[in-house]
Amino acid sequence: MHLIAQIVTFIASPLLWLAHAFMPALADADHRQPMGSDFTVAAFAVSTAVIGTLCSIWAAWMHARLGNFKIDLHTNREATRSDLALRDAVMAESGQSIVIMGEDLKTPLTYGNGASLLETILAGRDAPVLAAALSGLLHALTPFEMSVRSSSGGRIAVTGRPVRGRSVLYLRDLFADDPEVDYRALASALPVPVWVRGPDLQLRWANAAYLALAGTDAVRGNVALDRSEFDLASAARDGTDVLNARRYVTARGERRALSMSLSRLPDSSIAASAIDVTDAVRTEARLQIAADANANMLDRIDLAIAVFDNDQHLAGNNRCFARMWSFPQDWLDTHPTHEEILDRLRESRLLPEQRDFAAWKKQRLEPKANGAQLSEEFWHMPSGRSLRVVGRPHLQGGTFYTFEDVSETLSLKAALATLGAVQKVTLDTIEDPVAIFETDGRLTQSNQAFARLWQLSAEELANAPHFTALAALCMSRFGRDNIWDIVSSAIASQSPERYGEWGNIVRSDGRLISLAPTRLPNGATLVCFRDVTDLERFRAFQKETTYHAA
Repeated sequence: MHLIAQIVTFIASPLLWLAHAFMPALADADHRQPMGSDFTVAAFAVSTAVIGTLCSIWAAWMHARLGNFKIDLHTNREATRSDLALRDAVMAESGQSIVIMGEDLKTPLTYGNGASLLETILAGRDAPVLAAALSGLLHALTPFEMSVRSSSGGRIAVTGRPVRGRSVLYLRDLFADDPEVDYRALASALPVPVWVRGPDLQLRWANAAYLALAGTDAVRGNVALDRSEFDLASAARDGTDVLNARRYVTARGERRALSMSLSRLPDSSIAASAIDVTDAVRTEARLQIAADANANMLDRIDLAIAVFDNDQHLAGNNRCFARMWSFPQDWLDTHPTHEEILDRLRESRLLPEQRDFAAWKKQRLEPKANGAQLSEEFWHMPSGRSLRVVGRPHLQGGTFYTFEDVSETLSLKAALATLGAVQKVTLDTIEDPVAIFETDGRLTQSNQAFARLWQLSAEELANAPHFTALAALCMSRFGRDNIWDIVSSAIASQSPERYGEWGNIVRSDGRLISLAPTRLPNGATLVCFRDVTDLERFRAFQKETTYHAA
């Protein structure tokens, strides 16, 4: 308050001084002495003059400031117009219409003919798909890009993008006329037949490839490549697009396969094209023949085969598979899943008994990720049957399984193992060393006397050693002699019995060994060794005693 009082005093002091100075002038103008009322008149006059002066100065300053504001406003407006013109030019060159949408906007903001394009595609056949995409863009800002059909039959490319919290649509008419492109010349240059029929199904225009097939007077005579083409064109005119309708025509004396596509134009005309798929049809025929031959070959194989696709559905099987499990072929033709097949086999007690069937089944349903994975297992059924199950990835995806009944094989192996054990025990009861060598020279059977004679351990006799390895071991222990050379010759000879004529052979350690090779019915060679050292010594002693007695 003190500061305000000082300011008021500072401003009022000059005014009071001017009022006192102006009082005598008022009295002189009225030819009288100054009075007290003259001070009030003088103060009012001075205040009015000061206020008027200040108002004039303020008005002049505001006028100058308003002029500068107008200049800045004009400059900014020109810059804005330039920026808008540049934006419009860039957007026009892009060939796209723009629609800006938002939940807080009463009506979408559009540029170009965006409003009309949006209206026509929302009335087209693809409106449900577009509406779902727009909902995702508006509520979740999910971008999308698609091509949709308009109500007039055209194609509109729609791209939706979130831009600073707004949903922006970019629309482009794919069938818009471009004055720089001659579409008729472009269609005429295509190597595939292209033609246009009117709403009355009259041939209006055809390119050179069509005329080469139908004849140069095709347009005048309203010629069709195939009789059913008129029916296809009628369906397309009624709004049903025809895609990849395969027809067979005779062109230049050769039967050709054509894949026709017909679509309705906005003026109800029909645009059509045809692609020659003769080579593809022939390839399909060859592949079908190969597939049939492969299926016939698989049916002749006495091995159950099943193929499952990536979705674990049965994609194929041979007759042996259906016969092995007693599956009706009608049921297999429904392509049951792998899990359904396993469940059905379990109900029929045709699977191995499992403590945790769910875990066992889950392990077998796991897909094999690459060609290096191979599964092999044996299923031993409660009925006594045994199966060898092999699963491997299929080249076309899925899994390829083979089921082989190995019950008889396992029985034979068991019988063979029993027979081998019996032979081993039988050979061990023989006092003379005995060894059996196969045609490839490997030792398959021997007795304990043979191991003692040549001082061979069980590890050295295991895994069917070759006779050359045995000869090397024996020579390292007893020294070199020709016993094993005779054994080698007997194994390779067609008549090993004649090598028994060699009689007794002195081993390197001085022991006298007798050899007796014999050929067995299976081609193997039985060699009987006998240490006759003591016997020959006894005979020599007996002869010597008889000689001295005589």
